[in-house]
Amino acid sequence: MTDTDRHEGHTPNEWIVEECDNGDILVSSFHPNEDGLQTDIALIYTNQIDARLIADAPKLLAEVKEFRERLGDEEE
Repeated sequence: MTDTDRHEGHTPNEWIVEECDNGDILVSSFHPNEDGLQTDIALIYTNQIDARLIADAPKLLAEVKEFRERLGDEEE
């Protein structure tokens, strides 16, 4: 079973997937840093399917946590 606690503190904002002029895929998120400025976290992939999976990771993690919570409530 995946240890979801090891993902605490990940970038909470939505990730954006866009294709660059050279065909690479840019996965980025904007969020405030310690100074209150916006920071761009970006990764470049040549496989759009992998890029979309990475971009959806925060949503998938939230769903796993929600399902586990529901299962725990049903077991009680």
